[in-house]
Amino acid sequence: MELWFGVVVAVVLASGVAWWVASKRKAGPSPAKKNYCIFCGPTNNKITKEHVWPVWISELLKPFMDGNTFTTQRFKDGKTVEKQWDASEINIQAKALCDYCNNVWLGQEFEGAIIKPLLSDVIAQGTATTFTAEQLGFIAAWAYKMALVLEFATPGKEVFFTEAERFAFRKTRTSHPFVSIRLAKYDFSENGQFRAGHSYNAVHTMTEGFGSFRTLDLKVTTMTAGYFVMQVIAVRDKATGELVDAREVEVELSPQAAASLVQIWPPTVKWPPRLSLKLADLLALTEMWGKANE
Repeated sequence: MELWFGVVVAVVLASGVAWWVASKRKAGPSPAKKNYCIFCGPTNNKITKEHVWPVWISELLKPFMDGNTFTTQRFKDGKTVEKQWDASEINIQAKALCDYCNNVWLGQEFEGAIIKPLLSDVIAQGTATTFTAEQLGFIAAWAYKMALVLEFATPGKEVFFTEAERFAFRKTRTSHPFVSIRLAKYDFSENGQFRAGHSYNAVHTMTEGFGSFRTLDLKVTTMTAGYFVMQVIAVRDKATGELVDAREVEVELSPQAAASLVQIWPPTVKWPPRLSLKLADLLALTEMWGKANE
């Protein structure tokens, strides 16, 4: 299995850090050229800089800081600081969205009206809550959007998601049905260091050990905002160039990960399961509940 790691960026909340890892792939043309929007294509609208972490998240997390400055650090290979800069917000931007997509559709109608009221307490306080199916769809769409935009925060890098997939997101306002999205809670104030936001991007290439023996690229994007963790997993068949259902790739999770992650997307169920029950299995499946009090 081949693993590519690339640029790492860290955001420091006074005494703490958070970092961003951009996948290291072959350089390609940047779509952030004049009058080209990654979500709507050629446009007469002005091309603007999208904050990957919206400014309102920085405002939520400022009370945890000793000062008013976020320090962003870009790491090479996850170890060496390549570049560092200060700003009044988590300053990771992608000049890739038109004014309408950035400020109206995503900024006002989606993040401002839906995501901010839904997740503010979860991000800043780690508040316990119960999400409805509709709300989980919104959260999945937001995580997917962030994964799409993150690819353009490092100009000149080849991107994983295609133009057609980005255009489809703008049209449907939902995550791709083949993408898997998971959530977790993160202790972002661990050891007295406040880590505002992380992003890790990695692309793994592997070949199936059974069936058609496809060679697959796995794009895993893990992002945090305060106490909130989102992980977006996408799988592409190298031969066809098409996304395949991420649930077809089985990954053995560590006990810690299995107990921490909650899958929220896709909302559908693939039927039937890979294995069928025998009579003994059926009895065991029923009787196991009686062992809960033992």
